Amino acid sequence: MRIAVISVTKGGRETGAMIREALKEHDVTLYGKKGYIVDGEEEVGAPIGKFVGELVKGFEALVFITATGIAVRAMAGYLKGKDRDPAVVVVDERAEHVISLLSGHHGANALAREIASRIGADAVITTSTEVQGKLSVEALAEKLDLVLDDYSGVKAVNAAIANGNDVDVFSEVELGQELPMGLSLKPWAALQKSRNPKIVITNKLHDVEGSVILRPRNLVLGLGAMRGIDKARLLEVVEAGLKACKLSIKSVKALATIEARAKEEGFIQASKALGVPLVGISRAGIRGVEGEYQSSDYVKEKIGVGAVCEPCAALAGDNASVIVGKTKFKGITLAVAEERGLKKGKIYLVGIGPGGREHITPRAVRALREAEVIVSYIGYIPYIREYIAGKEVVTRGMGGEVKRGKIALKRAGEGKIVAVISSGDPGIYAMASVVLECAKEMGVKPDIIVIPGITAASAASALLGAPLGHDFAVVSLSDLLTPWEVIERRLKKAAEGDYCIVLYNPRSRGRREHLRRAVEILRKYRPSSTPAGIVRNALRQGEEVVITTLRELPSQEVDMHSTIIIGNSESFVYKQWIVTPRGYRGKYFGEMK
Repeated sequence: MRIAVISVTKGGRETGAMIREALKEHDVTLYGKKGYIVDGEEEVGAPIGKFVGELVKGFEALVFITATGIAVRAMAGYLKGKDRDPAVVVVDERAEHVISLLSGHHGANALAREIASRIGADAVITTSTEVQGKLSVEALAEKLDLVLDDYSGVKAVNAAIANGNDVDVFSEVELGQELPMGLSLKPWAALQKSRNPKIVITNKLHDVEGSVILRPRNLVLGLGAMRGIDKARLLEVVEAGLKACKLSIKSVKALATIEARAKEEGFIQASKALGVPLVGISRAGIRGVEGEYQSSDYVKEKIGVGAVCEPCAALAGDNASVIVGKTKFKGITLAVAEERGLKKGKIYLVGIGPGGREHITPRAVRALREAEVIVSYIGYIPYIREYIAGKEVVTRGMGGEVKRGKIALKRAGEGKIVAVISSGDPGIYAMASVVLECAKEMGVKPDIIVIPGITAASAASALLGAPLGHDFAVVSLSDLLTPWEVIERRLKKAAEGDYCIVLYNPRSRGRREHLRRAVEILRKYRPSSTPAGIVRNALRQGEEVVITTLRELPSQEVDMHSTIIIGNSESFVYKQWIVTPRGYRGKYFGEMK
């Protein structure tokens, strides 16, 4: 998101800098008064009203570090409607309150909460539906991955939701999950008789009075074409074809064609113009199903398969079937496939790092807030409690990883948004591989997003200085899932290669001797004086950092909360740090003298 942060005082500029740092994953520009700003920041132009008018044209969100009145007056002349206005947030100079001022349902509420969670402030949300814990039309669309067709009926429907009045929902697609309280799913046949405010979910071009229309992204357009067709012609055919079939272009999920055409500029630019992915289907893939579709001997002679648009449309979709067969245009053929039902939930595999507000990423926080179900080892819950209030929480003890993975997949299959929690990074000795293996075993294809976190290795390395300045290997000493013979072999190879070595799970009550045996192996390949660092509870309460040597390592206090880093042949201790040279000294340091 492109965000402008605007301040007019010295204190405001300092708060603005803190917010910019908190929103590092966004494209943030900080504006302040001349005399207060530093390099990398921009000057606020005068008069501020005219200056803000220019910002409105180029930014998706504006954050004012000013009095609310200044923000209101600055924005007053540029408001065009909630579907076009930027999200506007106001933060007080002392960073105590973050106010969602304009376009709350269109990004300001979410941005206010994100800023507040990162800087330790209180988010001030005033939209009636959210205050009451109800879903607005916009929030429902986001939850179900639908596109709002237009905003003409939104105000009336949101008012009905806020006031507790009946709102009827009619859907031509299977929703796959329960609707929030206050929304009632009605049979499609009753649509014309309904006198209540309505939400209509369809990819067809219906004309329904008093309703908000939400579009499912469930249409895949298959395209066959002569070589060299340009973007304009492809878009012309797409628009004409959909209009003739009375289908909404906002429901298009992807374009699909044979691989050779997917590399052409016309197709690439057409998909970009529509804002959808372009899927290339191989000839082998088409051959496997082409007998089910219309075939052309001429096309088969030219490109090796007799059908393109229909099989491409069906193969590129998820459980899709062709609803509009091959339609011929000059130089182009078009077919439309429809996916059955809405997307069946989603799984976020969330890495929370060491835990705590300072070391969890904004992306992880957003996933936790979006999730409806939290699946976690019980010991991680204290680190995320502030983000999961009111959600369904499923916990299991240590050793319950497979059960957690299967529970997450089952709940996602029911249409829920699920967050599976891992400390550190989910892809490193954690839940990502478990969930994906379970998905393969169960034969399901859920929507899975992996969100990285700070690993134990990187946290320990930071506390020790720079012990991983060169190539390194990570080895777990736990033989619960890996035979000890395999662990020994990996240790030997890492030692032979003179890698720095990170040891996870170095010692437990049932594995008292594994660390000693590992050190015996390593001492065959490097000096006993090699620096070694032990970090216990890295970046958590009770943190301990010890620098020792390979010889002394087995006698140190080490447990499952410890991470050990052992240097290579070049590593050395400087003051309180372990340093592993990257190689710059030999190549560049002479030039610095």
